[in-house]
Amino acid sequence: MAKKRVMIIGGGLAGLAAAMKLAELGIDVDLMSLTPVKRSHSVCAQGGINSVNDQTRQLGDNEWLHFDDTVYGGDFLQHQPPVKEMADWAPKVIDLMDRLGVTFNRTPE
Repeated sequence: MAKKRVMIIGGGLAGLAAAMKLAELGIDVDLMSLTPVKRSHSVCAQGGINSVNDQTRQLGDNEWLHFDDTVYGGDFLQHQPPVKEMADWAPKVIDLMDRLGVTFNRTPE
C-alpha cells in the first residue's frame, strides 16, 4: 500500500495546524500558499484572540465568562452553541498556536 501524502492549500493558522497534526500522525504533508506564511491573513489579523488560561483562571476567569463576553460583544446575534464550543476549545487552540510558534502580545485584559 502506498504511503499517504496530503496537500494542504493555505499557510494560515488552520493550514499550519492541519499540517502539524498530520505530520504528528506520520503522514507526509505538502503545504502550498499563495503568500509567504509570515504574510498570511492569520498573521495580518489585528482583532486579537481571547482565551482562558491558568493565570486568568486564578483571577476567576472561566469558559462561561468567555462565552458571555463573546455573545454580549456580538449583540446576542450569534448562534450560541458554537460560541460555547469555541470558548471551550479556545485554551487548546492557543496552546496549539504556541506550539506553531505564533508570537502573541499578551496583555492582562
